[in-house]
Amino acid sequence: MENAGPSRLLAAEASHSGRVRSNNEDLPYCDAERGVFMVIDGVGGHAAGEVAAWIARDLILARLDRQTGTAAERVREAITLANNAIYERAQERIEWRGMGCVLTLAVVEGGKVVIGHVGDTRLYQWRDGCFEKVTHDHSPIGEMEDSGRITEIEAMRHQRRNEVFRDLGAEWREPDTESFIEIIERPFEAGDALLLCSDGLTDLVTAAQIRLVIEQAPDDPDRIVRRLIAAANEAGGKDNVTVVYVKRVAAPDATPAVPPAVAQAASARDSAWTASTQTASTQQLSAPGRTQIIHLRAQQEADSQQRRLLMRSLDDTEFSPMARGPAWFVSRWAMLVYGLALGLIPASVAMALRNHRTAEIEQPVAQAAPQYRNLTVGAGRQYRTITSALEEARTGEVVEVFPGEYPERVTLKDGVTLIGQRPREAVILAPALAGAAAQSEEIVAVVARGIKGARLVGFRVAGDAQRPLDVGALVINSEIELTDNQIVGARRSGVVIEGALSSATLRANLIRANPGAGATIREQASSRLLNNVVIENGAGLTAGLANRASASATEVRAGIELINQPQVVLAGNIFAANRAGAIAGLDRGRRQAAERQNFFLRSLSQFGAAETQQSASSSAIQR
Repeated sequence: MENAGPSRLLAAEASHSGRVRSNNEDLPYCDAERGVFMVIDGVGGHAAGEVAAWIARDLILARLDRQTGTAAERVREAITLANNAIYERAQERIEWRGMGCVLTLAVVEGGKVVIGHVGDTRLYQWRDGCFEKVTHDHSPIGEMEDSGRITEIEAMRHQRRNEVFRDLGAEWREPDTESFIEIIERPFEAGDALLLCSDGLTDLVTAAQIRLVIEQAPDDPDRIVRRLIAAANEAGGKDNVTVVYVKRVAAPDATPAVPPAVAQAASARDSAWTASTQTASTQQLSAPGRTQIIHLRAQQEADSQQRRLLMRSLDDTEFSPMARGPAWFVSRWAMLVYGLALGLIPASVAMALRNHRTAEIEQPVAQAAPQYRNLTVGAGRQYRTITSALEEARTGEVVEVFPGEYPERVTLKDGVTLIGQRPREAVILAPALAGAAAQSEEIVAVVARGIKGARLVGFRVAGDAQRPLDVGALVINSEIELTDNQIVGARRSGVVIEGALSSATLRANLIRANPGAGATIREQASSRLLNNVVIENGAGLTAGLANRASASATEVRAGIELINQPQVVLAGNIFAANRAGAIAGLDRGRRQAAERQNFFLRSLSQFGAAETQQSASSSAIQR
């Protein structure tokens, strides 16, 4: 579909029920000629979600057709009309009670896009090489992700990820009702692109994976939506999944002239088609129940077929020699058609060759496996070891590790997320070293060396007397995230971050009972420690248990050790019972800032109270 002018819009949409659900309550809308794009996700059960989605679509389109007010005003009023219509219809039938929907609407006008958004569907924008999430999720987990309190992966696996606190249909609303419609206006120029999607995509496919799909074919909307649907289904297909993609490209310098007779005929047929679809939509809106949905879809399919037949009628009816008789061959119409045909022959040949080449190229793509996979590790899974899965993983992919013990040294990989299927039930144990190696090599469980974009999420990294561990996670010149892990039993340090190119984020980890320091960050390294629990570290080892490489293993240590003033952000962390203090190596100014932004407890008995305080604060922010 295209939108002519100084620039044009290339767009495509796709929707799939997924692998688990039998019906599809998602509804996409994609009209590049009018510049209107929507993703609607219905909720309610008994097909009520589908009813809500169709009501929303029809009411929104009806209001947008009336070109009164600004685009933002039209969007706000359209969504409000849809909300109130759904609310009224829900009162008519018991099985429709509680039905509703969430949606994202984009209206392109001039050089900008106006976005109306309610719920947890999403809109991303590609602009100047940046892929940005524009809308905000109106949900408890979405707010936590948007604010940075949890990571994208944590949000995707959270048990409350499907809850929303804004939708259409829950109550009667006015256009200016607070905390209802999020209106966003942004530039949208040649080279920019928009991606609208339901949570069936974003609950299973990361933003990095979505971006890579777009980067591979940014001017091919059909390929993008097809591949994203396939990626969601390959990742489990737990929900309906819907994708709309629109790209604005510069219009050609010249547009081929269209004969007036042809333009008038096409215009008349378009008007007839528009009138027929609007009439059918209005009539079907009042029909009850499941029959309404089935019949309306059948009518739309018939309308689409009617339009295709009408658009072909220049060849099949009005200009058909067999229909008009022999005299037609010498008429003025015949002369016009002969001229057009002669002029179009080279273009037709070129188009046929191009289509032939395109078919040859596209066919393998359609049959190929999806670009991204979730690799699974564990007994009876694809891989038995984490190392073997990481060797096969590609940038943007996720390695999911099922509960169990994994005695191996894990080397993280560029752009790959390593995640525990159940939080902290997958345990990484350093491999046992024998002979001379046991006396000379440092025992490390997880290593990140010279990589970026890697994540370690939801593991327990452990050492003990039977399987000693010097360093839980060693980060050297790498950009990584460690989130929701438990690191225990490391003799030198639970986490070590070093190197001028290191930029590590530690978020929501439990760093506990490491005989060495909880974490050690050396000069030139940059790191952020957010919302971690750092307790009972630094007690040291007895002389009999201290290993050959740790001369200081018998010394008491701090919870966090900063060597030569590295660049560190410390916020929301809880410190308690670390033998040499909470943080060592801070200058006076930064120590005062750290004292304001973190929790320092005198004993572990205060730990439960601190957790309660943090939970209450989070709940207040969510509401």
